[in-house]
Amino acid sequence: MEEVLAAHKDVSECAVIGVADEVKGEVPCGFIVLKAGVNRPPDDIERECVVLVREKIGPVAPLSSPSRSGGRPRRDQARSCAGP
Repeated sequence: MEEVLAAHKDVSECAVIGVADEVKGEVPCGFIVLKAGVNRPPDDIERECVVLVREKIGPVAPLSSPSRSGGRPRRDQARSCAGP
């Protein structure tokens, strides 16, 4: 999934973590950081990323983008915002 997200023209960095799910046990949760200077609406980029992942991998839920000050995705922050 990270490879697919990283292929998007506006994505600089990405991370994918496993999040607990009552039905499936665990599901992937992707986070992206946009390249410097990207001024497009985040909702448009999110939709495009979801479409890419659905085409290459299969059904997914929407993405989010917590990151470090250096722009790199923070897995620890991603885990906490994704839920217990």
